[in-house]
Amino acid sequence: MRQRLIKGTGNLCAFTLVELLVVISIIGVIAGLVVAAAGSSSIKKMEKQTAAQMAKIEIAIESFKGTYGTLPPTAPTVTDHRINTLFYELSGTHYIPDAGTPANSVYRSIFDPTHSLTTAAVQGTFGNAVAGIVNNHVVTSNPAPFIEFKTSAEYAKVTGGIYLLQVPAKKPAVLTNPSVSNDGLNFWYYRAYPANGYNPTGYDLWAVIPGKGRETNVVSNWKR
Repeated sequence: MRQRLIKGTGNLCAFTLVELLVVISIIGVIAGLVVAAAGSSSIKKMEKQTAAQMAKIEIAIESFKGTYGTLPPTAPTVTDHRINTLFYELSGTHYIPDAGTPANSVYRSIFDPTHSLTTAAVQGTFGNAVAGIVNNHVVTSNPAPFIEFKTSAEYAKVTGGIYLLQVPAKKPAVLTNPSVSNDGLNFWYYRAYPANGYNPTGYDLWAVIPGKGRETNVVSNWKR
């Protein structure tokens, strides 16, 4: 028996090479736009988080000034303004004097009672112009903290065994950090009464965070 071949009535379609290249190009453009939008969204999120934390630190600094009549001190000779006493001044310390050797008097962190700095260590780390930690009480009482830490991401113990306030955004790749930490953490810059700063009668507070590509953004109390 002979079999009959029945031809289908449908039309067979195929893309030409040019059409395929056009489609691939369009997909590439769309993907690039999606990636760019995601990157921009991430940057905006870091900016908002950093600005929110800066506002929290500003409130704490103003409360400190209202209590002590001055700002948390910094030394004019310090070149890396990430190395500052904000953690200790805003969270509070106990003071344990050493009458025989004043340089061995101790400022013990209330936030971390296992951590302390001698007067000599304070001056050696933060500059001789910083005589000690202003926000201190005797061990029988606790000063009210000007700042409360919600997460451990707000502070870090770094090279040299000191605590610093941490920025809620990663350290930009172009920002060198040898004198503070080698683990990529980012920290707040602070200087009180800066003669050559933006707020010579007040204080400069700022953070450097990633921007687009290799650019950086500055979140500060002089850029609103």
